[in-house]
Amino acid sequence: MMAGTDVLSAADSIVIFFSNSWLTEKGIYSRYTETFVPADNVKISKEEMNVYVENIKYIVSSRLKLGQLIIENDYYRQALE
Repeated sequence: MMAGTDVLSAADSIVIFFSNSWLTEKGIYSRYTETFVPADNVKISKEEMNVYVENIKYIVSSRLKLGQLIIENDYYRQALE
């Protein structure tokens, strides 16, 4: 019942900042500069990078919206009643 990724999950981890910036094993994205900087060990083409960034931006946006809805609707209190 917690938002996030299970530590034992095989899924890629994402660190999400409230600014909509994020960090993954493949690199870091800054919403302020709208740039993605790949990690040193990551080789990725420009096209692959654009697709990757758009996909992660969608995931980040969805998770932040989910968190907001949980707060607005007092989900956990209702779920545990």
